[in-house]
Amino acid sequence: MQSDQKALLDRLIGLEQKQTANSEQQKADQTILGQLVEEQNKKFEEQKETDKRMLQKQMDKLRNSSKKELEKGINQMKGELVAKMEECQKQQQLNIVDLQKAVTVLNAAIGKGLTLSNFWTPSSAFFAVAIVGRDQLVAEYIGKKQKPRTILAKLPIPKKDSGIFYYEVKILAKKGALNMGLGTKKMRLNEWIGEHEGTYAYEDDGTFWGHAVEGCSHTASGGHYIEGKPTFGEGDVIGCGVNLETRQIIYTKNGQRLDTANLFVTFAAELFPSVTLRLGNRIEANFGPDFEYKF
Repeated sequence: MQSDQKALLDRLIGLEQKQTANSEQQKADQTILGQLVEEQNKKFEEQKETDKRMLQKQMDKLRNSSKKELEKGINQMKGELVAKMEECQKQQQLNIVDLQKAVTVLNAAIGKGLTLSNFWTPSSAFFAVAIVGRDQLVAEYIGKKQKPRTILAKLPIPKKDSGIFYYEVKILAKKGALNMGLGTKKMRLNEWIGEHEGTYAYEDDGTFWGHAVEGCSHTASGGHYIEGKPTFGEGDVIGCGVNLETRQIIYTKNGQRLDTANLFVTFAAELFPSVTLRLGNRIEANFGPDFEYKF
């Protein structure tokens, strides 16, 4: 009996010791686990800090890179702007030079007696002649009859006592007779310039009209004409002008002055650049300053 109690007591003591050992082991295990967790947390924080530093470096690098790119772009834009401004200044200077040249030419032209802004007037054409283009320098006979039609320019010869008035006509197409010269508003527009009193013309068959001089021929209606002058046709450039000081008329063909000695005009009425067209005729006027005839 006593031996059984002792054995039971020894067993209880052993269990107690084992429980105590287990408790200590658990504490030791918890301590180790805590250390492991703490170590892992430390490593995590270190890695987190490392990652944060790397991210910051990358952001700084990107920011610096963007800043450099931005500065590069700004500098490039500045360069382009400066270049454009310099180009604009150069172009402006060229425009000023061109304008000065144009003013010089204009003043010279006005001094010569030219009418640079002149053009054919549609009101003088009726329905038989079409005035073509924005500048109204081209005239074409579009009527269906063979009757002549005379058109006048807007501006007359300047009332001056010096200089030279002059204009040219290029023959773009020609099938019928054609006169070019100086007309008046007193004439009827179905008449030929040169045949009406006080008008003057150069006809395509080589005839000068309107000058009552010795040796000239006469029409039944009293017109005066001189034959035997150079003929002209499609592609030719014919000029007509007046020396405003002497009143001598000027005719040219393709830049060459023709003989008009002793042929003068009167200014009893205003004289206008004028052409008489027939079916199939088309011309283009040039009121200066760049002419085939140089004077």
